[in-house]
Amino acid sequence: MKQFYTTIFIAAMAGILLLFTAGIKYTGGSPGARTGSPGDNNQNCTQCHSGTPQNAENWISSNIPASGYVPGSTYTITLSAAHDSQKFGFEATAERVGGQKAGELVITNAAETKLVNNNDAVTHTSGGTSGSNSRTWSFDWTAPAEGSGPVTFYAAVNATNSNSGTSGDVVYLTQMAVEEVNTGIIESGDPSATLYPVPANQYLNVDLSGFNNQMINISVYASNGSKLMERNIMQNEVSVQTNRLMVDNLEQGYYLMKIASDETEFIKKFLISR
Repeated sequence: MKQFYTTIFIAAMAGILLLFTAGIKYTGGSPGARTGSPGDNNQNCTQCHSGTPQNAENWISSNIPASGYVPGSTYTITLSAAHDSQKFGFEATAERVGGQKAGELVITNAAETKLVNNNDAVTHTSGGTSGSNSRTWSFDWTAPAEGSGPVTFYAAVNATNSNSGTSGDVVYLTQMAVEEVNTGIIESGDPSATLYPVPANQYLNVDLSGFNNQMINISVYASNGSKLMERNIMQNEVSVQTNRLMVDNLEQGYYLMKIASDETEFIKKFLISR
């Protein structure tokens, strides 16, 4: 009889442990591909938690300019959730039209967030779930290559009821779309001018050896058209050092250089990468 009750006790404890484990299975982060995005086959947290997802507006924000992202530049993405809950979880990703993952996600707070789904998404850690009716997470995103076009950020947020189970939670879906910056300037090349190294880091050399005894004006512009620097060079004084532009104070991304003389004017595009 004693052995019988011992067996019953062990079975009961195993059942309780199984139930508890089910409730906290993803406390340390989403299993991946649960953002509700097209690239994730529209799967979200309801694949594991019961209920119907609700749409939430303006839960994703960023410091991406209204003019659009600059390819190769890094921005901060913030996800802010609000619900009558003390515990939250999430997964977020970025995709191009068609569902292809876009850019590179960078963790800035390893205590509360981590990468998942082959580094194509960000999710919470066990240290990043607590909240008093709201919860905010942030991470960085490095924009994809030029020509990637519009990018949409998708996120699924699970606001739990902390009952150690998968029922009674509320899942929210939210998204934010951004455009690639349009400079409005068509690049026109000239074989008599060469920029190197490409991409640039600390400095950029401008080889104007194809010009003969001319005063040359070099201007560097940001992608939004604002002028950042300008230099006048007399061709007969040209050397590598004379034509070296220090760009270490410029942020990573694409820039435009206008090279003008009395005889010609053209635009060169260059990338700063670090």
